[in-house]
Parts: sequence; structure tokens; C-alpha cells
Amino acid sequence: MRILIMLILLMGFSLQLSAQEYFYYYKGTKIALELNPEYIFISSPDKNSVDKARINGINIIPNFPNSNITQEDNTGQILMQPPYFKVKRSVKFWKEVQFNQQYSEADYLAQIQTIRATNRDIVVAPYFKTATTDKIGLSHFFYVKLKQQQDLPLLLKEIEKYNLELVGHNKFMSLWYTVSVTPKSPNALKMANLFYETGLFEYAEPDLMLNWSVNDAQGTTEVELTPNDPFYTDQWGLNNTGQGSGIAGIDINAEAAWDITLGDNVRVAVVDHGFEMNHPDLDDNTIGTGYDTETGTSPANVWGPHGIACASIIGAEGNNSEGISGVAPNTGLISISQPFGGTNSTQELADGISWAWDDGEADVISNSWGGGSPSSLIDDAISDALTLGRGGLGSIVVFATGNSNNGVKYPANGNDDVLAVGAMSPCGERKQPGSCDGEGWGSCYGLELDVVAPGVLIPSADRQGDVAGCGDYNPSPCTASAYSNQDYHSRFNGTSSACPHVAGIAALVLSVNPSLTVQEVNDIIEQSAQKVRIDLYTYSTTIGRPNGTWHNEMGYGLVDAYEAVLLAQQCANNLTLNSVTVYPPSIVDNEVSDFITASNYIIQSGADVTFDAGQKIELLPGFDAQLGSNFLGVIDGCNGMYKGETNDPIILAPTTNEAISSIKCYPNPFSSNTTIFYTLSNEQNVSLSILSTTGQEIVNLLDNTAQSAGKHEIQFNGQDLPKGMYFYRFTDGTGTNHTGKMMLVD
Repeated sequence: MRILIMLILLMGFSLQLSAQEYFYYYKGTKIALELNPEYIFISSPDKNSVDKARINGINIIPNFPNSNITQEDNTGQILMQPPYFKVKRSVKFWKEVQFNQQYSEADYLAQIQTIRATNRDIVVAPYFKTATTDKIGLSHFFYVKLKQQQDLPLLLKEIEKYNLELVGHNKFMSLWYTVSVTPKSPNALKMANLFYETGLFEYAEPDLMLNWSVNDAQGTTEVELTPNDPFYTDQWGLNNTGQGSGIAGIDINAEAAWDITLGDNVRVAVVDHGFEMNHPDLDDNTIGTGYDTETGTSPANVWGPHGIACASIIGAEGNNSEGISGVAPNTGLISISQPFGGTNSTQELADGISWAWDDGEADVISNSWGGGSPSSLIDDAISDALTLGRGGLGSIVVFATGNSNNGVKYPANGNDDVLAVGAMSPCGERKQPGSCDGEGWGSCYGLELDVVAPGVLIPSADRQGDVAGCGDYNPSPCTASAYSNQDYHSRFNGTSSACPHVAGIAALVLSVNPSLTVQEVNDIIEQSAQKVRIDLYTYSTTIGRPNGTWHNEMGYGLVDAYEAVLLAQQCANNLTLNSVTVYPPSIVDNEVSDFITASNYIIQSGADVTFDAGQKIELLPGFDAQLGSNFLGVIDGCNGMYKGETNDPIILAPTTNEAISSIKCYPNPFSSNTTIFYTLSNEQNVSLSILSTTGQEIVNLLDNTAQSAGKHEIQFNGQDLPKGMYFYRFTDGTGTNHTGKMMLVD
């Protein structure tokens, strides 16, 4: 009798695994898998059965921390029971087991059959791999999405037919159910395919244990940082002065944006390892206690250092004498934690996104992770965030593209309304093994890439103290406890660091205009991007890319916080002034009127003048702000202050104690011709050149030329140059260089 039972088991299991084609259905498409004969998965509701499983010739390898002891799976505890139906919510236990020798595919399948036959109360499942992922575990779960709630009886009928167990339904997306296989049923891959092929259900997919990767790429050299010292000068992404062998001026224009907004009244959720909510650079910006996807409860845990690095790039407190400044230094941060491994991690990541927009009311959701096989469960969570978040306006969802120097990874490539962010070097290149920073990895790129952001040599916050191992948090499983033994890290790398730069800009955008939809925010960030390094990349009009010229390695270009905020304020249409207020009136003869243009309007020396404009300020030829005067343009309904002929948010306040009292370029951007205006405080020899983004001189307009004190202007014609970014470099009589950006457009 025992031999007969063993033969039946062997035959039954052989039917599952003998076929050479392995796949699962993703939205009707077969996703191919290949066996990985190095590992197996075992599980049971009985911990003792897993602990004492008879597995001859196999070693238990701690691929997950503490995997030498059996792992507990609490999926049943974080799911909901369907109404009027009692689910057996048993806790399950599991192990990942590694063979201590190499097996052929046939021998591997035979080993699995033997293990199952000699351990009849445990589930045994194979491992797989793909061209891009070396290790994919198959757990005891698979996920089924009903077409409608009334289809639950159909699901229950199929579950009974195959001796399966209903575990529960997703608390955020009630059409999604989790089903567990049993020792008496085929494995989860086979069952998911069978359920989908019935045509009764919308989707059915196996729970693949992917060890979702966080998209950091650690450098080869560590630079020590002293805790509690300000490292803003090292943040080249916010203000590039040439740090990291970079090119000055290639940055996200954060400082100009901060004159308008610091990101107040916006909530950004960071779906990641979780972050230390008591970190001195984050504590004042932290909102609530967050959410841990592993337990399905609050507060958030801290599973590793990756989350705090990402959160700090978004919203580290500015001007607090601590560490770094975030892109949006006043924005609120929400911690959503996930260990990125083990059973049910796909559903847990979907839950993190769902909790972010629903319970956390997040305006922006930052995701510096990915690389796994596509999942309709995660797709649905992202879609809900994009359409239901912010009261129907949609939460902005930002994803890193990945660091493998090839195509954009999932989920960044899974939804057109997600902002897919690649990484850029300090020299304005796509981050790749040969870029100027010297780090040997590459940012993923391709058709789905939207924009790039600083992604290498990025200072960030780190976990506090010298935390060897897992420290006081002791999560299981856990990842590396910290990047350094300091409270800050000097070189957080990868598209993981690029993604939060864009999430921070999205926060700045929403802080000045919270009524924008997801599409409008995405359009603004894409339309305002800078076309950097036109000597390397030819940005061009591309089908399906309506927000300007685009390149498959750079997307729309480097994100620009300042220009994005200006566009968000919708202050760029009106080209005339609505009113003028003059202080003191006795100095200027013109009377205050309801409507004037600025043609031939002169502000005399010593006058303070404020223009209150409806939208954009344009001062026509003839306008003159003489030495010693203060001119300030204010846009009604906007937070910015605008000077003279440009959109720079600063006050024009000439002084007499510098060799040059002011310099500006107008128009900027320009189509072919522009003028560089400057005022000299005394007679001196000056030089003026136009440079490429690499620092190469293109045109020499002045070469140590003697000029008198007062106002001067130099015309520049760029009609023969390629479109893109340039710099002007003005050298005054003291040898001081003054530089500014110039954008040549169509």
C-alpha cells in the first residue's frame, strides 16, 4: 500500500513538472520561466514538519538572514475574510533550501519528487530564473482576481476541486483573493495557470519570491562623514559647483525653486525599508507612524538603510545644522516598510502602495525598487493610486528604472502614468560604467524612460549610530543595517537616489498648486526638463512623447525644480503689467495706474519699485533700473518674486562695492538671438565667452576688453548652434568669473 501511494505521488507530481515549458499568465501573456535547480521551497502549517523534513544531500543555507531557522508566514493574518465564510487562517512555516551539489534538470525534478514522497505533509516547490533574474522562488500561494464580487462561489468551487485552501482577500482591493496549495494539490504555478485558463477569473498569478531589489549601487570608495555636520556643499544634484569631477551648473536648480516654495503641506510616502522617524534630519518632517507591509500594521519597521537614504533625499530638513537638505525640505514624509523578500512580498508591496494613497493620504509615492517579474496585483495597486489618490486627482507615482545598464525594469515600465526616473552623472551623462564619476554601473534606459535626475555620489542620511548586524531593530529577515558607521552616508548611488529627487520636485510642484492632476504634474516635470549634454545626446521629436524633444538614454532630460514650480503656478502667459507701485513716489514722476507697459519706464537712482503683475512680467525695451535702485516684480497669486527681463526669483539690488553689480541674459530661453546685460561699478578690463555644457569655449565675445563704468549689453547669435543648454562666462576686472545658464530652443 505504501509503495502504491508513493507511486501515485510520484506520478502526480511528475505531471506538474515534467513539461519543458514553464510560464505564468500576466494579463493574458505568457511570461517564460526556466528552472533553477539550485534551490527548493518547502512549507507546512506544522513548524516541526519543516524543521525535521527529510532532505538527504541538501544543506540549509542562510540566503535569508536566520533561514537556518524556519520562517513564519503570517499572510493569513493580514488578509480579510470574505463575508459569511470562515477561512482557516492557519499560520504557515517555510524554508528556502539549497542543494549542496549541481543537478541536471531531470535529476532536480527527481529530487523534488523524492522529497515530496518522503515528506507527505509538506509542500515542495521548484525555483526558477529568467534572462534578467537569477533566482525566483515559487511559494505555496497564488493570487486570483475575480471579475466581480458575485463570482466568489466560482472561486470556492475551484478551490474545493483541487484540494486548495482559501487564505483571504486583499484588504485594499477586495476582488483579489489569495489561495494556498496543499501537499495534495499541484504547485502554485500549475494552479495559477489552471485557474486562468478556465476563463472564470480576471487574473490568476503565482506568488513568486523575487527578492525585489532596491535600486542602489554602492560605490567602491567610502568617504568618511562626521555626524551632525552640514553636507549641503557636497550635494551636487542641488547645486553643482563641480563636485565629483562634475560640470558646474548641471543640477536640478533647487535653490531657485526654494525661493518660491519649500514643499509645505505635501505628503510623500516612501515605500522602502522604512526609515528612522526619530532621525534628527527627518523627525520634524515625519507624519504619523507609517505602515509595515509585513505585519499589515502600524508603526512601520526599519528593515535596512535604504529607506532612510531615499527619504532624506526627498525631505531632509533644511537649515537645521544637520546633515543634508532634501529637495523639498519642508515636505511631510510617511514611512512604509517592506523587507523585499520572502513569501507574499508581491502582495505586500501592492499593499504598501495602496495604504500610501488610501490610509496615508499621500500626494506622492516614491518607489526606489523593482526588477521583478510583472504582477497584475501590483499593477492594480499602482492604477488605484494614480486614479483614486488625492480625492480623485491621483497620487503621483515615481519609480526608479534600475541599475543594470539595459532596459527599464518593472514596475517602472508597467504604466505610462508612472514617472520612470533614470540616473545622471555630475557631468550630465546618463550614468553608465564610463561616466565621469568613476562608478562601474549603468542606469537603465529605453522607451519607458521619462526623465533623469542626479544618481551617483549623493549624500544622504543613514541609520543612526554604529549598528552592526541588525541592531536594536532586529528584523527577520533583515538587510545590511547601515551604509556606514556614521549617521550620514556620502555616496548613496543608483536610480534609487535619482527617484527621490523627482519625488521631491513633485512635492514642490504640488505645494504651489495642489489642484493639479497626475497628468498635469507629469507634464510639468517632463516639459520643464533640461536638455543637458547636447554634445552627447540628440534630443528629437518622438512619437508618443508629446512634452518636448526626447532621447532614449535621457528621456526628456534633467529635471528642473525651478522651472517646474514656475509652470505649476501657471504664471507664464501674460506679458504685460497690471499695476505699478513706486516707493518713495517723489523719486519717480509716473503715477500709479491700473495698467501700463514698461516701455521707456525709468527707475531713477535710489528708488524702490514694486510691479504687481497678473502673470509673467515682461519689461519692454527702454526699461532701465539705474544704479542703487531696487526693483521687485511680484506675480499675483504666485509665490515667486521676479526681476527685470528674466524669471529669476531674486531682487535686483545693484551695489557699488563690487566690480560688476549685475549680469543677466534676456531672452532666456531664446530661439536664435539673445542679449547679455551687465553693469560695471568702475572702468575695468573684462572677458565674455559662451561655453558648452562640457566647459568648452564656443564663442569669445570679449577678450580682456577695457570698458567704462555703467550699463553694457552684448548681442549673441546662436542660430548656427545645436539646440540645448549653454553657459555664459563673464570675467570681471578682479578675475572673478560670473556664470549663467542659457537655453537655446526651437
